[in-house]
Order: sequence, then structure tokens, then C-alpha cells
Amino acid sequence: MVDKKASNEEQSKHVKTFRAGQVSGAIFSRVKEINKQKVTFYNVKIAKSYKKEGDDEWSSTDNYNREDLIKVLIVANKCAEYIYLKEMDSEDEE
Repeated sequence: MVDKKASNEEQSKHVKTFRAGQVSGAIFSRVKEINKQKVTFYNVKIAKSYKKEGDDEWSSTDNYNREDLIKVLIVANKCAEYIYLKEMDSEDEE
């Protein structure tokens, strides 16, 4: 049995990460075939990295304090700009 979802689209893959302090925005892309044309979709995951007191391991959260919000804005803007320019480049190639 062939997995129709797996055959019609690629798995989501990491494209780029932007950082502002401990806040990062990771861009992922996946390609899906629509009407026999490959279309790229982008998703962004924004997270804040932190270490718990007395712990050496990094954790992440999607909760932000007031001081983090400007960093979230910067990272989101960088991600949006990157995706927009990638899509513009794709349109120019057609």
C-alpha cells in the first residue's frame, strides 16, 4: 500500500533560523503537489531558549515576557522577509 500523503508531498525540512538573544525563529518548508504543480509552503516556529536554575540542559518555551516581545517582533520580521524574498525569487524564475 502506498502512502498517498508521503507520495504527494515532501516532509517538512528546516530552511533557516534567525535569532535575537534567546528568541529564535526556525523556518520550515514543505513541497506539495497541487494540480500537477509543486508548491512550497513555509511554516515558522518561534521559541525562547532558557536554562532552569541549576540545570545544564537547554529547554524552550513559547511564552514570552515583556522584554522578549521586541525580540519576537525582530525574529518574526526577519522570517517574514526571508519567506517573502524566497517567494519573489521563485516567481521571477517562472
